[in-house]
Amino acid sequence: MMQEQAEQQLTQDITNLSVGISQQWFLICDKIIKQGHQLNEKIARFSLENPLSALDIAEDLLEQMPVAVLALNEFGKVVYCNQQAKQLLDADLIGTLWTAVVIDKFNADPDRLGRTMLKNGKIIHISTQAMTKFPGQLITLTDTTRDAELEQRLEHLQRLGAMGEMAASLAHQIRTPLAAALLYASHLSSDDLDSEKRKKFIQKTVSRLKHIETQIKDMLSYAKGVSTEFEIVYMDELINEILQGAEVSIAQSKSKLIVKEFHKIVRIKCHRDALVGAIQNCIMNAIEAVGHHAHIEIICETADSHWINLIISDESGGIPMHLQQQVLQPFFTTRREGTGLGLSVAKAICETHGGELWLKSTPGVGTQVGFKLPLLQGDVAW
Repeated sequence: MMQEQAEQQLTQDITNLSVGISQQWFLICDKIIKQGHQLNEKIARFSLENPLSALDIAEDLLEQMPVAVLALNEFGKVVYCNQQAKQLLDADLIGTLWTAVVIDKFNADPDRLGRTMLKNGKIIHISTQAMTKFPGQLITLTDTTRDAELEQRLEHLQRLGAMGEMAASLAHQIRTPLAAALLYASHLSSDDLDSEKRKKFIQKTVSRLKHIETQIKDMLSYAKGVSTEFEIVYMDELINEILQGAEVSIAQSKSKLIVKEFHKIVRIKCHRDALVGAIQNCIMNAIEAVGHHAHIEIICETADSHWINLIISDESGGIPMHLQQQVLQPFFTTRREGTGLGLSVAKAICETHGGELWLKSTPGVGTQVGFKLPLLQGDVAW
């Protein structure tokens, strides 16, 4: 009995507590609602007493913008300029005619990109837009001085890079004729040399030096974008010049250079020295790949009635498959002292002639580098 009374009392106490908590909760909620209404009334009164117009908001935004902003009225007078405009133009321009600002502050008319230079040395970008709510214009000035400096520095670095590539390419192109000129010149100091041989060596030395001079002129012409003059050349003339230029390298390496039979009256229109130099460099590459006692062939064959393939073939053991595409890229080389420009320069020269350079290499066997060149119009391949 006593236990039942205790349980009933406990239940009654819990019920009373729950009712008390519920009443307190409702009182708290009612108080929060009342305070919320009072806060809303205060906010409304504050808004009426301190109105924040759209113009105030716009002006605040304009002051915070990272660019200079000016507003002109219908008469071209400055009616507003933000703090950035005052700092950029070193003046408070309110009430000043925009034309007077341009005369006083600007050093030049805007270029096609909207950029101009101020008299204080800063470079800016100008943008103008017509107002929509009232007559006038909105002008924004962006300080691009830092960007212009970075552009100039980048252009300078690009020019230096181009000069470096050109210097390396030129060195690669003149290596063979320079070696020949040095060898011929060394023979001139011999006391046992008769007058006929001395004259022959002098002529050969001068010929190689002139070839170097021509190469330098041609490379400078290519660098400046100046079109070089092409001439009509018979294939046998071209081959003879190639053989003459490669004579020293072939002799020094104790190699053999064989020319396959070809139709001598076939003609091409080309820049003689540039093409001869490119082919000679391919021969040099073959010698360096094989080392001494290289066996190299020059093959002339037609692709069809409009094209001729002039091929340099060697037995160097070939180029690994994974490197065959890379060897045509500038500055790629597997030799410690190589420039990596031989084939890329040859490719560029071949393309300048309206042709293409191709590479066929069989690992363990050898490599063929082909100059596919257009035949002279009117000539028919054999």
